[in-house]
Amino acid sequence: MKVGTDGILLGAWTSVNNARRILDVGTGCGLLALMLAQRNKLAQIEAVEIEQAAADQAHENVQRSPWFARVTITQASLAEFMAVAAGRNDRFHLIICNPPFFPTGTRSPHSSRSRARHHDSLTIGQLMTVAGQLLASHGRLALIVPHDLFHSTVRLAQQAGLFLSRHCAVSSFDGKPPVRDLLEFTNGQPAECVSERMSIYKERGMYNLPYRELTREFYLESTSSFRNA
Repeated sequence: MKVGTDGILLGAWTSVNNARRILDVGTGCGLLALMLAQRNKLAQIEAVEIEQAAADQAHENVQRSPWFARVTITQASLAEFMAVAAGRNDRFHLIICNPPFFPTGTRSPHSSRSRARHHDSLTIGQLMTVAGQLLASHGRLALIVPHDLFHSTVRLAQQAGLFLSRHCAVSSFDGKPPVRDLLEFTNGQPAECVSERMSIYKERGMYNLPYRELTREFYLESTSSFRNA
């Protein structure tokens, strides 16, 4: 479960304004932590990962990056991390997560991949509870979910005292139904919720201009898929 479109979308779309302390939950290979470090030159970022192999890979990626001094990788379960964070009275301005969102279906024979894809180690409800406890005043939680989980995710957030402030419905192609929702919640009631739509592809093999503009900093300019439309 390394770099994928969901992670690129989330890391590029999430607002990093006024986010001096950031928590990346379930960092995997460290993608989101590194993207946010690239976008916010002042942020201190903690990234927690339950799988030892993934945490080791994230640590190696961070150490090879220009932002190694501002990103900390912790190998721990979320419960273990929360116990430590509570002892330090930690609060974060932004929590970001590309959560596991396949509660049913065929499991991978590899436990690490299964954990990354399913609710075995983290549910959306648990994530909302964590955010409610660890977010600073007017802090934000950003995540991406399948479109069919949009309404249930918003309800779980409201139960935890979090309110939807930004929303982007993502389709694969123009005119097609959404397949993903980018969501940003705040623990203070927003004046309004800013909503938008985006499609990834103009046609098969060719990215749409809004997607290219959003993610331009994170792809090699020479890639053929970013050729002009």
